[in-house]
Amino acid sequence: MFIKKVKLILQSEDSECGQACLAMIFNYYGYGISLPELRKNHSAQTGGTKVSYLMETCTDHGFRAITYSLTIEELRKLTLPCILHWNFSHFVVLTKINKNSVEINDPALGCMRIDQDKLKQHFTGVAVEIKKSESFSPVKPKKINIHDVTGRVIGFIPFVFKMLAASILIDIIALLMPRISQLILDKVIPDHDKNLLIFCFLVSLALLVLQFVISTMSDLTKIKFEAYFKSNWRSNVFSKLTRLPVDFFKSRGFGNIMYRFKSIDIIQNYLSDKLSALILNVTSSIIIAVILLSYNVELAAIVIMASLLYSVVRFSAYFYIKENQLSTIALKSREQSVLINTLKFIQTHKLYGGLHRIHNQYHGIITDEASVSAKSQIITMIATNINQFISGFRNILVLFVAVLLALNNEMTIGMIFAFTAYSVEFSRRSTIVINLIYKIQLLKIQSSRLAEIVHATDESGLGSYFDLNENYNLSARGIYHQYDKLAPLVLVNINIDISENETVLLTGDSGSGKSTFINIMLGITEPVAGSLFIGGVNIKKTGKHAIREITSSVLQGDSLFPGTIYENITFNDSLDNIDQIHEIANAIGIHDVITRLPLG
Repeated sequence: MFIKKVKLILQSEDSECGQACLAMIFNYYGYGISLPELRKNHSAQTGGTKVSYLMETCTDHGFRAITYSLTIEELRKLTLPCILHWNFSHFVVLTKINKNSVEINDPALGCMRIDQDKLKQHFTGVAVEIKKSESFSPVKPKKINIHDVTGRVIGFIPFVFKMLAASILIDIIALLMPRISQLILDKVIPDHDKNLLIFCFLVSLALLVLQFVISTMSDLTKIKFEAYFKSNWRSNVFSKLTRLPVDFFKSRGFGNIMYRFKSIDIIQNYLSDKLSALILNVTSSIIIAVILLSYNVELAAIVIMASLLYSVVRFSAYFYIKENQLSTIALKSREQSVLINTLKFIQTHKLYGGLHRIHNQYHGIITDEASVSAKSQIITMIATNINQFISGFRNILVLFVAVLLALNNEMTIGMIFAFTAYSVEFSRRSTIVINLIYKIQLLKIQSSRLAEIVHATDESGLGSYFDLNENYNLSARGIYHQYDKLAPLVLVNINIDISENETVLLTGDSGSGKSTFINIMLGITEPVAGSLFIGGVNIKKTGKHAIREITSSVLQGDSLFPGTIYENITFNDSLDNIDQIHEIANAIGIHDVITRLPLG
């Protein structure tokens, strides 16, 4: 019986576990909304998502949410899937209740099975049951294709046609070889025809040389295309990444972003290398299937049905492998974040004795990774062994039927030999095709993750060069700001004028909005309301570049960049005059320190 599964959706931002849980349940009930779409209208709360916010979001999308305070034993009374409050700071989706355990979709860590003891440790006693309301209407999910993240690839269509032509020629040559073997067995040996044997030898040699030339040219074409495609696409995605607003990076861990960027390598590998292999093997499989049918329809049906049976076995495990791959991605992103933060703050961890805790955290993550990987390997191993059994049974059945046909004088020994060679080759090629299509389906996971970067909205209002007539006064009028819709206002009706060369000191308690206001003045953060002026001109007209051209800043978290002192002083400015560099170094009091260095 078919059991409907809850699609795992991983959170992208650190504080959007609630939104990810809602997206999972919405999709389960046929409301196909992605996490980025949900985020547009219902962004995550900075201090953590409240249950009331989840209920409000449900109402907006045609659902009804009911909150319960209950014990673990009472969870069986709830309609699944439902949302559980976890560790007092997180939300997960409860998908199944077993006798001694439960299964959850954790938007941060993936699919997990939790025993009763761990459930008692993590479950806070609050659950949210979600059902369709009278206003519910189903929505078809928007599919993300590989093309959506690659964009237009120049030269891709000619490349495909070249690979297709090469694969057809190589296949024709390869498929002629069994025919030559059949000719030798059925004609040369019985007739003792040496001239025909020499002819077969020369033809085989000529075909081998031709195959070598075509394969070499095909591989060179593929290498050139890969080099062009990989460098250009990676560069384009990096350029897109640097155009995103700062808030995009603040709401995501470095490990998360880096692992998304690595999706490029995985997708590129399939598009350039595996795609050509797919074209080659699909073409071969079709041609060989036609040849098999030309020998004997019954025998060909056995071979083709065996491959179809393997495809059913392979794709029946797709959902479980997909879940495991999503869990692996979540764990690897988390592992990378822990590693980066440990290296970044190693001094602090050493001083405050935090290394033991960090090691336990890291060990727990890689242990979970190994467990998830083992599950995937077991499923793949079972599918592979079943395929081997199917192949073995097919070979036995083909041989049995072929011999019966030979006894009835419907096939010759040479025909049996050639058919067997073709059937083995068809099985090999079709298995490759099935596995590649299977992996391309899994590739959609990487595409959707990369789409978070590629489809993200660029930083707005940058503008271009604007002549300020050397009037560098800055003004703010009616500035209001809050971190999210339900958060209190951190800045209320701020009005300030800062003249050129004027020194202004902002004072206030921690969390009162000093850094936020500076970020607004620099164009890093968008205010909820209000306007900024530079030289009396609204920043919307001048663009943010105008402020950044005339200001310099050292903000919280800034540090020296890898490279030389010269590069750190000049940064993006091209100061060719070394006297200017010395003047700046003197002004900030580091010139004498530099000159005393061994390589100063």
